[in-house]
Amino acid sequence: MIRTAKKLGYQIITYDDSSGNEREKAAAKKIYNASFSINKNAKVIIHCGYSHILEKNNKDNRIWLANELANITGVNPLTISQTNLMESKTLEFENPIYNKILKKFNPRNPIILTDNLGTVWSTMPGQHDVDVIWPRTTYTNTRPDWYIKNYDLISFEGKWCRDKYPCIIEIRREHELNAVPFDRLRIEQKPNEKIALRLPSHKSIIFGFNEHGEQVFKGPTKNH
Repeated sequence: MIRTAKKLGYQIITYDDSSGNEREKAAAKKIYNASFSINKNAKVIIHCGYSHILEKNNKDNRIWLANELANITGVNPLTISQTNLMESKTLEFENPIYNKILKKFNPRNPIILTDNLGTVWSTMPGQHDVDVIWPRTTYTNTRPDWYIKNYDLISFEGKWCRDKYPCIIEIRREHELNAVPFDRLRIEQKPNEKIALRLPSHKSIIFGFNEHGEQVFKGPTKNH
């Protein structure tokens, strides 16, 4: 996500370094100072935890980030929830309407709903503007399809773990060895089926770590 934002020309900023009652105000001020105070027509995308998008809080008197930003900038933000309508470990933790939407529309990709006039539907009108509805996850070679789709793949080899489990496999770009891994997977026991890991377009290195975090393997990916 960060790499895509940089390719599109966005400047990446950090804003959340506080806690308690002043956290939202401090975050809003940081965002404002790095964007709208410099250019009033700035385009700003904020990726944050679910409650921080609330424009109005119907539960208590706490003012969240979206509301603080609106107060500072005078701009009504477009707030998008990606967590209200998604699968959970068990049905009891899912929004009751989620399964009804899936049965009616059977989405293969994330969707939003609108009425005949094009008005976007929200589970919490007045609090956030849009709900993204996620399809249930399907898997290929033990990995989520949404995660490996459109990437080159490589099959796991036991030698990466020295055939000892559990172990962790990481694939990192050769020129970004200290960055977040491009793919990372914990393997609990010797697999009895094919396991796929995704590859970046650049040269990459495979790392294997044992259960104590000790490196037991390092080598280039075969396609490079």
